[in-house]
Amino acid sequence: MKYRIGYILVITVTAMLLCGCSQKTIEEMEWAFQTSNTTEDIMSISFADKNHGWAVTADGSILATEDAGETWTAKKIAENRLTSVCAVDKEVVWAAGLNGSLYQSTDGGVVFKDRAFDPEENAIEIDFWDDDHGIILANRVDSDGSIYGTVFRTSDGGADWSEVYVALDSATALDILEEGRGWIATRGSIWNTTDYGANWEENVIGEAISINDLHFDDYSYGFLVGDSGTYYTSFDGGWSWDNRGGAFPERHLSALEFTDRFNGIIVGQGGIILYTVDVGEHWNFDDQLTSSDLYDITSVKNRFYICGAGGTIISIH
Repeated sequence: MKYRIGYILVITVTAMLLCGCSQKTIEEMEWAFQTSNTTEDIMSISFADKNHGWAVTADGSILATEDAGETWTAKKIAENRLTSVCAVDKEVVWAAGLNGSLYQSTDGGVVFKDRAFDPEENAIEIDFWDDDHGIILANRVDSDGSIYGTVFRTSDGGADWSEVYVALDSATALDILEEGRGWIATRGSIWNTTDYGANWEENVIGEAISINDLHFDDYSYGFLVGDSGTYYTSFDGGWSWDNRGGAFPERHLSALEFTDRFNGIIVGQGGIILYTVDVGEHWNFDDQLTSSDLYDITSVKNRFYICGAGGTIISIH
């Protein structure tokens, strides 16, 4: 069953010129629920190209599609909750989760090999710059019950992972761009790297805010979202941030993604979806599409894919 998102605003001629007449804006896209063939919570989703995608679930399963999500197949690969999936390309796929869970496929998801790295680590996110360079962001529970963030990096395609010393509080989000650039979020701070995660530099935002996801469109434009409607923007690579939140103080915002400079989506608690066509200057609101909590969003070839509780997958194209 297909839907058009509600509360659509008329696109001005200026916005159409800025976004490019040959490319659809979010307001012109078609929204559709996909059949995931699972009722488990889907925690993370990633696509290698417009057809090949993977998602991971709370019960340790991985879902796969070869037809842009028209059909999904599920396979149990772990006993622990899987929290993040990264498709490096259509052959190499990584999945990470709790208690050091780490799995790699080099044959497009036919076989996932156990690459468990540390049973005390709970992976938050895994991502790769290229075939060789990647990062695992995780949290470790100390003997006194305190939680602190850890960073593991690889420069040989995941054959070896080494822990990088970074004075992190509980880690919450990771975003990386080409040429070795990347950012990590902790409570109230953003850390950045310019050398594939070998070294990190902290920028304290100034408030102990809860950050659930961050996204950089390029080396300048950055966005972050978090609990209680937290939403901040940066236009200098994450060195200074403006508090733009407050519109939805009772909603936790989980994830955000842009397909280009102008078109972006934020998803979160209770099925909330916010979308922009003007670089995040204004966000339009919809919570009529689903009441399920939404956990992650990815984009590929001007398409968005959203995943969430109860096996929810939504495609936007």
